[in-house]
Amino acid sequence: MLDRQKSKQEQIRYLTKEISRHRYLYYNEQPEISDAKYDSLEDELRELDSENPILFKIGVDSSDIFTKRNHIIPMMSQDKVTHPQEFIKWVKKRNYKAFL
Repeated sequence: MLDRQKSKQEQIRYLTKEISRHRYLYYNEQPEISDAKYDSLEDELRELDSENPILFKIGVDSSDIFTKRNHIIPMMSQDKVTHPQEFIKWVKKRNYKAFL
């Protein structure tokens, strides 16, 4: 059992490091993996450690290179919608007729 726990902790550390690295690369316009592969890393980590802080972090640390802008329509999570019907449900929940 101890070996299994150690292996689980090692996998959590590995996934956390990989997610952090690929997130940085993505936001710096140098992605090395597909969005689907990145999502699979997050999904695997979520199964092992659903409370891992990296799963709740959005983006990367900001830099002063870009000017801050406000969006006309708030940018909100689409909860990883994978089917058109799920997207329509998401839009209706927020009453965003502009999307339809």
